[in-house]
Amino acid sequence: MTELAIQPSRQRRHPLAACETCPLNTDEFGFVPSFGPERARIALVGQNPGRNEIKYGKPFIGPSGKLLDKVLAAFRLRREEMFITNACLCTAKDNPSFSPPPGAVQACRPRLIAELKDHGVEKIMALGGTAAQSLLRTKTGVTQLRIGSYRETDDLPGTQIIPTFHPAACLRSSASFPSMANDFQKLVTSVPPWQEPIVRVFDTPKGALFAIKRLRLKYRRAVVDIETDLDKEKSYDHANNFGLLCIGVCVQKGVGIVFGENACKSKEVLETLTEWFRECELLFQNGKFDTGGLYPRGFTGLWIARDTMFQSYVLDERSGIHGLKYNAVEKLGAPRYDEELDQYTGKGKNKRFGNIPRRLLYIYNGYDVTCTWDLDEFFTAEINREDALHLEPVRPRADGEW
Repeated sequence: MTELAIQPSRQRRHPLAACETCPLNTDEFGFVPSFGPERARIALVGQNPGRNEIKYGKPFIGPSGKLLDKVLAAFRLRREEMFITNACLCTAKDNPSFSPPPGAVQACRPRLIAELKDHGVEKIMALGGTAAQSLLRTKTGVTQLRIGSYRETDDLPGTQIIPTFHPAACLRSSASFPSMANDFQKLVTSVPPWQEPIVRVFDTPKGALFAIKRLRLKYRRAVVDIETDLDKEKSYDHANNFGLLCIGVCVQKGVGIVFGENACKSKEVLETLTEWFRECELLFQNGKFDTGGLYPRGFTGLWIARDTMFQSYVLDERSGIHGLKYNAVEKLGAPRYDEELDQYTGKGKNKRFGNIPRRLLYIYNGYDVTCTWDLDEFFTAEINREDALHLEPVRPRADGEW
């Protein structure tokens, strides 16, 4: 069943939908209404009803619903407090896996928007491409739409829309499940919209020494990131085998400070930076690489307080998702700020940064340190939340002992 001719309307299934124009308004298609309390802060929006939904007349009660319940429970969210619906309320009785045609989704959209408004919804989990595309009026796939914190539409002012994979897709491909779980995390972890950081560059020894002196007077906590001719996210070589192109630091949210290549050639600059770093609680993304590159240049005795790559592994052990750029885009909603460099570096494991115009390289370095700062805040909050979920409170016994 690939094409549907519009049949004469046999019944008006919902007063807010354009049932007269819907190709699914025939006896061959079952109708499952939305479900939930009169007022709900969170809504779950799927594609269309499945076999079990048709049988019992409620959305998300089959295998997809069971998986959904497990995810909700992990984040201490209650289904009974949510408004649950689908982009299209009708589906084929004999073939529930049949995806609704665009005309049916479009006919049901006025009903969907009106119901979400009427229930006072503040956050929407758009489960699957059909739901996300309907809500956002786009043809972009859910794999791209889900990246970042949340999205918005003029049809639902002030409402956060969080696209993710449909639970049914996760049942078919388990690789999608951690991403779906990460997206549900956005319901309980507030991530502000992306803001472009300020990047300040000091590329002369005199300017660098002045900046370090000012920083040292005020700050004892800093993100540090170095750039060499080697891309540490793509290669397994050692940073000390390559020239030092710049050193970036971040001591406050949204501001990256970069000591350029000329400044890094000054022995006095490197010695002064080393003295300051020894006094600081240092944060890194893959600090083994950075400290390895700094060590032969006199940076000894540094204290690595936290590493966002390790934090990422603690929260999710899957491979291939712990790079800085991946997590900056995934967790912070950052743009893919490294793509502009590909024309100078090439791609893959042979990427080299030495050919990048220094102005672009310094901006890139500034983005790296500010994103690492934000990821440390994000991951630290998540690790603390995970601890709170799994640790039982310790209470004294009746005899007063613990």
